[in-house]
Amino acid sequence: MNETIKLSHQLGGYNETIFGQPLGDNVAVLINIPHALNIGKGDIVEYDEKLCIIRVICRGTKTAGGKYKPKNGLIKAISFQHELTDHLKRFSIEIEFISDNMFSMSVPLNMTTQKLQEIVRDCPMQFDLYLERK
Repeated sequence: MNETIKLSHQLGGYNETIFGQPLGDNVAVLINIPHALNIGKGDIVEYDEKLCIIRVICRGTKTAGGKYKPKNGLIKAISFQHELTDHLKRFSIEIEFISDNMFSMSVPLNMTTQKLQEIVRDCPMQFDLYLERK
């Protein structure tokens, strides 16, 4: 059985819980898509005794953010999320929804910003791409 731990990541006064799978002494691999854009799913990180991430040892993916206009009605919202997930999956991009109008994306390390911007521009479900949080 693989153990899962809750790690803490602080960035600009914001504290996020990210799940990790321990690899050894104070080292873990991140197993979910963070909201913070300076770390990513699959990253190997070092953490301290309080389970706070100290540094990234090795990158697994890049993280980007998306924001869209909330959809009226539950069926429309779920349909939008499924269509968006299916579209991005074709490019090996995984998503995790944060709220009814925001999500984080796990983007392959070898994908250029230009390619990601092209995928977003050509996506039938319109959303704004964020490469840094404001």
